[in-house]
Amino acid sequence: MDRKDLTRPRSYHALLVGIDCYGEKPLRGAVNDAKAINAYLKKRRHQVQIQMLTATPQEGSDATTPAEDPGIWPTYENVTAALDNITARAAPGDCAYVHFSGHGTRMDATRAFANEATGELALNLLTSEGRGIRYLRGEEFAASLKGIVAKGVLVTVILDCCFSGSVLRSDHDLTVRELSYDPTIDQRYPADTAFYNNLASNSRLSVCRDVVSLPNWLIDPEGYTIMTACGPSELAREDVLDGKEKHGILSYLLLQALVMWEGTHAPQLDIYRYICAKFKECWPRQNPMLFGNRSLSFFADYDNPAHDPHTFVISSAKAGIRLQVGIAHGVTEGDLFSLFSTHPATGSSVATDGVPARVRTAGKLTSTLEFPDAIADNSVQSIRTGWGAKQKTQNLLRKFPIRLAPDSKFLADVSAALQSRGSLNVQVSSLGTEDYSFLVKMDTEENYIILDGRDQPLSNIPIISAHMKDGIPHLLDILEHLTKFKLVKELVNNSLFHNLFVAQLFTPSGEFNADDVVHVTTGDQVAFKVQNMGDQTIYIHIYDMGPRWNIQNIVSHEYHVLPPRKPLEGYSGTLRTKFRMKLPPELEEAGHKVCEDVFKVFITTRQTSFLSLELPRLGQSVPEPKKLSHSRVSSGNIEDDMTEEWAALAFTVWIKAK
Repeated sequence: MDRKDLTRPRSYHALLVGIDCYGEKPLRGAVNDAKAINAYLKKRRHQVQIQMLTATPQEGSDATTPAEDPGIWPTYENVTAALDNITARAAPGDCAYVHFSGHGTRMDATRAFANEATGELALNLLTSEGRGIRYLRGEEFAASLKGIVAKGVLVTVILDCCFSGSVLRSDHDLTVRELSYDPTIDQRYPADTAFYNNLASNSRLSVCRDVVSLPNWLIDPEGYTIMTACGPSELAREDVLDGKEKHGILSYLLLQALVMWEGTHAPQLDIYRYICAKFKECWPRQNPMLFGNRSLSFFADYDNPAHDPHTFVISSAKAGIRLQVGIAHGVTEGDLFSLFSTHPATGSSVATDGVPARVRTAGKLTSTLEFPDAIADNSVQSIRTGWGAKQKTQNLLRKFPIRLAPDSKFLADVSAALQSRGSLNVQVSSLGTEDYSFLVKMDTEENYIILDGRDQPLSNIPIISAHMKDGIPHLLDILEHLTKFKLVKELVNNSLFHNLFVAQLFTPSGEFNADDVVHVTTGDQVAFKVQNMGDQTIYIHIYDMGPRWNIQNIVSHEYHVLPPRKPLEGYSGTLRTKFRMKLPPELEEAGHKVCEDVFKVFITTRQTSFLSLELPRLGQSVPEPKKLSHSRVSSGNIEDDMTEEWAALAFTVWIKAK
């Protein structure tokens, strides 16, 4: 976005949709959701142009149409017109918020852009006469959002509905926000073939580090955030949460978070993490999902600073206090964390006044914590849902020795600086006497140079002069970065879980398995395919480990969800995603003809986050946030029967210039 677009006063637009009045499975909390969000927006410092469309059943009447005036019914025509109105009125730099509470339907993946593994989402809107249902298909909704984002408007979308098919639902459970797919509705309102052809012809590629994701037909992921109530094979429920009236759980927790962080410009990621923690507390089988730019704020600045990677903690009387990271995330027994409140009222002291904790037992995806005897009981008992956990030491980094050549100058200064780097295994050693992962020497110009374990200079490392200000701390930052990169690259788990899926990479020259070395030319298209061979849903995280020592999520959402194969229910059990490989322009301009990329793939049996493993490009460290955002803590019930299995795969791809 051009910064000059922000010199004009920013406008705020909102479309709120809540539908209780369904002929089949009427809801009781969707209209409450829309009204609660409406009340919150009206209290904000900035005036918001709100359009609210609701459908409430007529109490004590046999009438099947909503009680509201037809002009504000959430019909297909009214909703699409409202989206078009935002597109017409909003200007670059404005903010738009779209909130849908109601029933969702999963349709079979019959269209070119539909997700083969999980199908296509359709929002259940009303017909123009208010008595039936008309689908707003996922592609149609996305095309409307794309038009808004294309104008430079920052868009937040909340979908508090079921994102998967009715075949997994109980027909008599009125707390679930889904309806079965009805083909007669599609017959009455057939899809516009010209629309889908135009969508295909205008699809664009989104550059994502050293690979290009194919296709990114939705919208530019930098300009939007979409939060859904659950994954594509989970339940989205409503419940009485305030002792008075029903709400969708996502809507209720979102409003709670917005009120808590009012005025702080908290990134969507912070809000999402808080909501995830609350779901883990009481509804662990419903996992919200976040798509798009996680650094955007709710009706706030465009370029919030990036925040530290983090995890969250769950606390309960039964299981104690547990981290939502484990062996798969590089955590092991003895690692130190600092727990703190992230509530804005106390957030200013999170970095220094945390409660120290130690990992007692590292599980596969979660870990239990213990506290030093000196910590008062009331400090531990004060830990609540929404607290954070900042990792202070990571013992597994010590598996990768770092050697300082004995002839280097300033060794005493380096040794002193290492006192605050308890995770690093750095020693002075004569060359050739011991194995090491990295060797630090000094050249004739008194610049530090870093070699690998084969005494080969590492590429794409910033020049560090021994005489530069803060040169030694900068050197140690780089060494810690490199060590974390190596740890992630070598994370592996050889277990029987590998028998429950098949993962392969397809290139123009053939198909490849994990640990194979793949050679491609810049511009080549590759396809990643995973088949779920088991009987439970698996979660697939795909990361790019680039030549500039970065580890970043390769798509615009944290993970893919792959339900098991169930043909009669519309689940293929197969995930396919395509990428176009690209030699980074700056490396090509510097004369590099080839570079190494690694697809690091984590596959798990339950929802988790690998955000703590992400690294920026070396030399482009994450800026210091205005207020630290780390892990999340929650207290409540935990379903211990949820299995924890994981696998880590690596596909090494060498990209050469044309």
